[in-house]
Amino acid sequence: MLTEPGEYVTIKNVGDTAFKYRCLGKFHTLEPGVARTVPWVHLDHLMGNPFLRNNGRDNIRDMEYKRLHALYGTQSDNQRSSWPKLEAHDADGDPIVTIYDDPKGENALTRNEHEDLDAGAMRAQMDRLKSQMKQLQSLLQVQERATAAQSIDVPDDTAPPISPRGPRTDIDPVDIIGDADEDTPSKTPVTRRRKAAE
Repeated sequence: MLTEPGEYVTIKNVGDTAFKYRCLGKFHTLEPGVARTVPWVHLDHLMGNPFLRNNGRDNIRDMEYKRLHALYGTQSDNQRSSWPKLEAHDADGDPIVTIYDDPKGENALTRNEHEDLDAGAMRAQMDRLKSQMKQLQSLLQVQERATAAQSIDVPDDTAPPISPRGPRTDIDPVDIIGDADEDTPSKTPVTRRRKAAE
């Protein structure tokens, strides 16, 4: 059971049409019948934080419900039929009742900040963490595959071209040292200087 925000959650599109939305600066699409594991912030953005409660004059849950109306372009409950059809579940597969589902907060979640740390509770918490780790690993694998698919090998243009014939072996060292057509001593190849000296 969900006891605090911050976990990864699963959001499912139970409607008949694809649902497109923007969160954390990126565009996302939920196809009909598709469930996707996403960070908590997606749930908070699309369905409202299930832990929010009205407290006296602080009607924070009511304000969040108005924000959802603005997000989906509606002004009253009579227009809610145009909202996307979404369901949310925690890592254990239990449904999460959000402001989207329960505007008045009759079934609002309560944070359990003083849970007894007995062996059973610790085992349950460890199981939840293992489940979250599996979900994170799956997300990471998907992201790595997507990154690998998008990467393109770009040739290095700074490297000199390599001749398909290999290095030249037909160059005479004498041709490199000097110009054989010049007769001045300063420009005479080394091999000719030796002959002249003899």
